[in-house]
Amino acid sequence: MMIITQKYGQLGNRLILFSHLIAFAHAHKITLANLAFDEYADLFQPTSRDLFCRYPPHPYQGKPSKILRQLMGRWANFLVTMLSKIKVFNRGLKILRIDSQQDCLLDSDDFLSQFDHQKTYCIQGFRFRDESNLIKYADQVRDYFTPVEHHQNKIKTLI
Repeated sequence: MMIITQKYGQLGNRLILFSHLIAFAHAHKITLANLAFDEYADLFQPTSRDLFCRYPPHPYQGKPSKILRQLMGRWANFLVTMLSKIKVFNRGLKILRIDSQQDCLLDSDDFLSQFDHQKTYCIQGFRFRDESNLIKYADQVRDYFTPVEHHQNKIKTLI
């Protein structure tokens, strides 16, 4: 499992990061949760119904509270940041943190050789990329980001 815990930019930047990680998750059959997508979760069908904004989508019965979603995201980011600073790690948890100038190529042999499907990875950084799988699974990524019906109707009217 991978969990995005830190916010980067606004909608465009968050879609870029989320898209690359969705492609990686799809290719490697792992679950991805984006706890940093709270402000934009109501815009897309799968995320509007899921408290954790997961891929593959997990339908949630009822509409999650915006406040609960926001608090959960802040709490997760704070917890992961504190764990990384005091260097306390559980065998099953790994924090992947990169600064704004670093790249993490998820489809590289170096990364894949160290990746363990049994661990939970907390993602903190913007430039996590998986170009090859994003191209390969572009249709799945586009399907995931289907706007909610209300916004689809506005788009159709505008066009």
